Order: sequence, then structure tokens, then C-alpha cells
Amino acid sequence: MKSSPMYDTKIWITLKHSCFFLSILWRCHISKNKVFSDVDLGPHAEHIRKMIMGNDPRNDHEYEVILIYIDTDG
Repeated sequence: MKSSPMYDTKIWITLKHSCFFLSILWRCHISKNKVFSDVDLGPHAEHIRKMIMGNDPRNDHEYEVILIYIDTDG
């Protein structure tokens, strides 16, 4: 955890969480909903689908996920 004078920031990601976020991204990619029409994983789509279906994020640096929570309430 890292703090700054203006914001309290916490960074946390595990391999299981990476798979979760990749699954959301992939679902946006395959969605027919107009809101997600700009999400296009191109040649990465099938590789990410296999990672999700196998619940196997493999190398955690292959597709990095960074989640940052910023608390401005002090």
C-alpha cells in the first residue's frame, strides 16, 4: 500500500483477479450491446477466451491488470 498527502491509494491484484477482469473485457468484446461496440480484442480474443475458460491467467505479465482505488475522503 502506498499513501500520498492528497489521496489514499491501494493497489491489489492477484492472478485470480486478473482472470476476472480479463473475462469482463472479453465479454465486452463479444457483446452485441452498442455500448461496447468499440471494444475489439482483435487477435487476442481467442487467447484470452482460452485463459478464461481454463481459469488459467498463465503468465501474469502477458496481460497486465492494474486496479487502483483512490479515496479522496482522507
